[in-house]
Amino acid sequence: HIKMLHDYGNALGCALILQTYYKGIYEFMQPQRAAFFVRYMKAVRKVAADLDCLLVDQYALFDKIDRNYRVFNLMRDPLHTNENGNMLIGLNLCRYFDVDFNKIGWREKLMPMQDLLEKTLA
Repeated sequence: HIKMLHDYGNALGCALILQTYYKGIYEFMQPQRAAFFVRYMKAVRKVAADLDCLLVDQYALFDKIDRNYRVFNLMRDPLHTNENGNMLIGLNLCRYFDVDFNKIGWREKLMPMQDLLEKTLA
């Protein structure tokens, strides 16, 4: 189905953009459920490569962040991000679209996550 969307979008002059799920705290999940998420990330990456479309790899970003920092600062529970985690995901998406972070409202709230993103990608 994704290939069909890709082809339809191309016909309209649109680009398909895929993103992976962020990296949860899989050791706190049932092993088979955690394994599903890892397989899913690999599948999304493969589809993006096969279709030659933009991939925003949120999993790779979260994987570079210290596990304890993720647990206590970015995650609400093993599978869901909290407000900070959502801000980090949004800022990472903005980076792919050349959005100037300085023009986004609520600067004081975003600054810690912007700093984390820049340090993680450095």
